[in-house]
Amino acid sequence: MNFFLLIIFLIIFIFIIYYFKSIIYKIKNPIKLEIIKINKKFTIIDFYVFKTSYGLGVDDKENIYVPDFESGLIYEINNNNKQTEIYKLQNNKLIKISFFEKLVTFSFLQKILKNFSNIYKPHDIFFDKKKYMYISEMGNGNEKGGGKISVFSANKKLVSQIGYNLRNNEGLIDPVMTYVKNNFIYISECGTNKILRYKKFHFFDWIGKSDHKLNDNTFNKTNLFFTAKLNKPHGFKIGPDKNFYIVDSHNHRVCKFSSKGLFLGWIGKRNDGTINDNWSKKGKSIKGKVLGAFNAPIDLVFYKNFIILSDCFNHRLVKISFSGKSLMWFGEKKKDNNLNSIWKKDGHSLPSKNITGLNKPYGLKATKDAIIIADKQNLRIKALKFKQFF
Repeated sequence: MNFFLLIIFLIIFIFIIYYFKSIIYKIKNPIKLEIIKINKKFTIIDFYVFKTSYGLGVDDKENIYVPDFESGLIYEINNNNKQTEIYKLQNNKLIKISFFEKLVTFSFLQKILKNFSNIYKPHDIFFDKKKYMYISEMGNGNEKGGGKISVFSANKKLVSQIGYNLRNNEGLIDPVMTYVKNNFIYISECGTNKILRYKKFHFFDWIGKSDHKLNDNTFNKTNLFFTAKLNKPHGFKIGPDKNFYIVDSHNHRVCKFSSKGLFLGWIGKRNDGTINDNWSKKGKSIKGKVLGAFNAPIDLVFYKNFIILSDCFNHRLVKISFSGKSLMWFGEKKKDNNLNSIWKKDGHSLPSKNITGLNKPYGLKATKDAIIIADKQNLRIKALKFKQFF
């Protein structure tokens, strides 16, 4: 009996040693990295480092910043992919979490204790030309307010919290993405179907004709610099043609406006079944699967005279010409084993955990040689690195 108990204790001891050894390894190497070289010109890198992320940010040194939606922690992945720092907000500054906090993050202790970073449901990150970091915090979510944009200087000090006192301190309502251009800050306030515009951290005006039921007395209708009937807008960008591009997510389309407010049209699928691929203004948009149709698109970036769009519920990226035509898509389809044919023109994309697959892709960022995607449902960040992307 004593010998039997000794064996049991020995097994438990070995298990404990092995478990804590693996935890220490995770603390030192929080990134799980998978690299697949498709060919001489194309490499895919997957980063597994957090729980849930809807977006990401890339600074001027091409370090990747990942907001963990559940914990509020911010992960910084060095551009050589060999170092990761984890930050929380404390005393109005982003600081690195301690060894003990890492132990909590990467062990069973996370079910008992929780790390608090004072960043509440971070959704996306944007860096402007001044190296300021903008973190979109959704707040309470589900149109309950409490949202804001926390702005940090290059040394990670908090310099402003945009929108926290809007609507008599009700705050922003589901802010999901931020974009900065020409001294204006554009905030996609998904919960009220608006794109808010700030100048020098002060509310200026907005895009979007909203039927939202919550108190919008803050807004003066004369300040609306142009109207658009939006439905849960996410990505907003100003293109190289100086036009405004809005990813109108729940209308399953991308809208284009001139900088003076002239509606230039939309692309997507019409309710008569045809594809609008030339920025026509006619028809009503609906979701679809075929190339040229979208299903809850989320974000877009511009790369080499093309638009790259994350088509979330179609589980793919779409390459689109500036004329409005969808040319091909990246993702995975049934019985698709040809890694050399990563861009496709036919078939339907499926959710996939494979290296060439996506599952509800959200935020996008572009660098000199890569498109980086928050592959939300796969709990990873995917980088498509290329010498010749298409």
